Amino acid sequence: MPKKTLKETLFITGYRNYGATVSLPEIEQGKYIGTSNYPKAILDWSKTRKVNGKVVSDLRKQTKQRLLNQGGDEYDSAIAAKETVEKYWQHKDREYKEYQQKLTLTQE
Repeated sequence: MPKKTLKETLFITGYRNYGATVSLPEIEQGKYIGTSNYPKAILDWSKTRKVNGKVVSDLRKQTKQRLLNQGGDEYDSAIAAKETVEKYWQHKDREYKEYQQKLTLTQE
């Protein structure tokens, strides 16, 4: 399919200059490349994730330290819950590997 010129593309897509301050010759010259009418981003998402990740990490460390200092049932139950979840995922991973092996054997 041959490439269309900018003028043809604008005509086909129904380009209308509704009170806009741009003209077709300016667009063809590339005058507006690199310019945007959108407002600047309010948040820098990578920085926000980094900061929030640090906050969550610090909260986890504080909670772990508090549980270690207090000892007792709350810490033991937290450790037991963590071990239960880890064992669950180990079991699921083992089941998945067995399934994959059976699947490859049946395909051969």
